[in-house]
Formats: sequence, structure tokens, C-alpha cells
Amino acid sequence: LGTIPVTVTTAPTGMSITVDGLNYSSPHVFNWTIGSTHSIGTDSLQSSGLTGVRYKWKSWSDSGVLSHTVLPVLSSSYTAIFGTQFLFSIEEDSGGSITPPSGWFDSGTDQSFSIAPTPGYRIDSVIVDDVNLGMISFHEFTNIDSPHSLKGFYSLLIYTVNSTGTVGGTISPSGAVDARHGE
Repeated sequence: LGTIPVTVTTAPTGMSITVDGLNYSSPHVFNWTIGSTHSIGTDSLQSSGLTGVRYKWKSWSDSGVLSHTVLPVLSSSYTAIFGTQFLFSIEEDSGGSITPPSGWFDSGTDQSFSIAPTPGYRIDSVIVDDVNLGMISFHEFTNIDSPHSLKGFYSLLIYTVNSTGTVGGTISPSGAVDARHGE
């Protein structure tokens, strides 16, 4: 029996592949005996080498699962197709929350975030990618194409209580008094 060239690669190229239990960087060309079976696979998540950017496996060009067996009888190429994901870093202080939490989001998608104070607090500011957007309660990213950061800052509500005494009684303290929520 003769041999045939078989290319196992990734899109984008340069990612890790596993062929017959051995690891390679893609693309890699093999000379296999016609009709012999081989296992091909890849890691589902791979680093891009850039902070906040990674690749997530989507499919193989032959519709196989993440790791599967192939039986090429002609010169062939198998490509592991990856999508790009970007990290969203979420930070908030103790007076509220941002949802969803930190995580990875697919390139080209839209993602919205809700900013909510804890009862007794108010939103002071929301910082998105080092830009202060003020006291917003919602922010949406469209067509995601890079990592992002969101930071929520909150403050405890302060109420002003005005008191005055009437004839025959006194109130102490008298006048305008600030009271912090929960006190």
C-alpha cells in the first residue's frame, strides 16, 4: 500500500493539535498509509499569547468531535476551527454588583451588563475601560472585538433629617442632621 499526505491544522494556525497521542503545533503534514486509521484532536481552549484573549474550539472541518478517528484514503486536510474569546474583568466595591460576573465572551457578539446598588446604597460611578460613564445602571458592548473592564463604585445613602421642637418640648439634636442608611 502507498502513502498519502495528510495535513492536520487549525484556524487560526499555530495552535496545538494531538495526532495519534503526540502533540504538534499546527499545521503539520503526515505521510500515512492509505486506509490506516489515526486519531486527531485538540485542546478545547488555547491561549493566544495576548492578555485577555483566548481561542475556543468550535468544530473540525470533517464535522468530527473534539478528539476523533479518521480514515483517509486520499490526500486530505483536517482543520480544527476556533473562535476568539475576550475576557471581561468585572470589579465592584461592597455597595453593589455587576452582572454577569467576569468571564469570557465570544468575538462578534453583543453583551449587556446590569449595575445595581445593594439596598441602602447608590451608584457613584461606573468605569468602563478607564472611562468614567457616571451613574449608569446598564451598559452594552456590541460586536465584541477586545477585552474590557467594568468597575462599579457605590456609596451608602445619607438622609437629611430636619427636626424642630414645639411648644412644651425639645428635640436634640435640633435642625438638619445627616443620618447614614442603617443608623
